[in-house]
Amino acid sequence: MRKFVVVLMFLLSIITVTGCGQQKEEPKVIPDPPSVITIGHIAMTGSSPQALIGKEQKQFENAFTGAGYDGVEWVVTRGRDNVGPMMEEGIFHFLYTPINNYTAYFTETSQFAAGDNYKIIAGSLAVPEGSVLLVNETISDLNDLDGKVIGIANNSYSHEMFLNLQLEKVGLATETVGGTVRIEFQDYLITFYEMFEQGAFDAIIIRQSEEKRLLDKYPTAKALLNLNDGKVVGDLIPSVWLYARTDVLENWPDLVNLMLETHIETTAAAEANRDILPRLAEETLDYYYYEIIGAQMYEKTPMEEMIRSWSRYHITYDPNEEFAQRLHKFIFDSGYTDKSYAEFADFAPLNAILAK
Repeated sequence: MRKFVVVLMFLLSIITVTGCGQQKEEPKVIPDPPSVITIGHIAMTGSSPQALIGKEQKQFENAFTGAGYDGVEWVVTRGRDNVGPMMEEGIFHFLYTPINNYTAYFTETSQFAAGDNYKIIAGSLAVPEGSVLLVNETISDLNDLDGKVIGIANNSYSHEMFLNLQLEKVGLATETVGGTVRIEFQDYLITFYEMFEQGAFDAIIIRQSEEKRLLDKYPTAKALLNLNDGKVVGDLIPSVWLYARTDVLENWPDLVNLMLETHIETTAAAEANRDILPRLAEETLDYYYYEIIGAQMYEKTPMEEMIRSWSRYHITYDPNEEFAQRLHKFIFDSGYTDKSYAEFADFAPLNAILAK
């Protein structure tokens, strides 16, 4: 009898263990896709051409309603103090915004917002790199930057990366990659220029378009070099990328594909209608300042300057993946982030569409 009980208990234990091992994982529940697709873009001279022309000609509305969605909601904003919190809240399903807005958000070093709920999925606008290193009277060449402080606006890690490519020519580097040149970031341009004027910065990185005005304002300063001297980063660099919310990428690949296919179509439409893009950019700025924030007036960029800028812009859906990888490696190696490249960008959907 005792032997029978022992055998029975042994068999029961086998059944119990086997039963536990056969438990199946619950299938992942995929939520329903949104009925209205929210697309964000930034009001600025160099705004996304696909957003400008797509909104004007309703390509996105037609594509999404034709696929059974209820429509598209466009959200126009400006400044990382606005777009960052919106990203953190996950307002946009897709977003067109400058690369520096994204890297400051992704690295979680922005004072305004931080997160990992968006990834780059395509290019939008590329520009010639025209930033200039403006230095005070104590600096005569790159060697003099040893131990000095350089100011960079808006957490622009791409500019720090370009700067290091110039510094390495004389054996220098920024502190973030083991060198002696100190970098300080400043989000507010008025404060940024004041710090240079007061001597808190020995040098600053500025836009080429600002060079003449600032040299007139600071007569003892001089432009030392262009950050792309020797074309160390090629002829063009990404200025605006297209991003998708991470859960959209994970849950609704058909939605992502439709967005990318329409994005590619609007790239061609923007190129074909390049002459109206400066006007559309100005109208978007007017809408933001007058309608969204209720300004009575704002300092407008002259139309001739906008036209000149757009003549240099390169409209593209190519994200320049080599540049994206290079930029991610820099922010990773510099300690600005410990997030992987897979969390930074996902070009697989775009590449699959282009391979068809």
